[in-house]
Amino acid sequence: MIKPWYKETQNYVSSISALANTPAPSGGKKATTTQAATAIQIAAQMIGKPYSWGGGTAHGPSTGVCCSPNGHSGTSITGFDCSGLTLYAYAKAGIGLPRTAAQQYAASEPVKPGDVRPGDLVFYGTSAASIHHVGIAIGGGWIIDAPRPGTKVRIDPMDTMTDLFAVARPVAHHTKEI
Repeated sequence: MIKPWYKETQNYVSSISALANTPAPSGGKKATTTQAATAIQIAAQMIGKPYSWGGGTAHGPSTGVCCSPNGHSGTSITGFDCSGLTLYAYAKAGIGLPRTAAQQYAASEPVKPGDVRPGDLVFYGTSAASIHHVGIAIGGGWIIDAPRPGTKVRIDPMDTMTDLFAVARPVAHHTKEI
């Protein structure tokens, strides 16, 4: 792993990486099928909303931040990025999720491939520490997601990216200090 220049950032990156590599502790309640259905319904209502880097809160679409790794800014676009969409959809279903895709993975319980159900979160990256995208499974190998700058919230095949890392189920009322 490449280390940042500042000591404080090095510790932060190490902490986040370690956290992302640990499954959520048991004890929290996994999302119910009703909560999953609500999250899917809410996300589906957002189809067509623009992608905004850093956009989306528990309250809905918002302007984002500057700048994506490719230099795209969300500061003038009201919409969602991938994790903002999942954050919003699950907030409406009564489950608080952290802000980023990697944090959402850490706050969820992994699901075995044969146990994937609608409402599960689908994560992309080459490791837990490199998760860069999340979508909501809707069944039949499809997800609702906010894919990237210049696009809109839409339905994509689950294999839309080549680095599918894991599927996990959100855990109700569970947060991790980071």
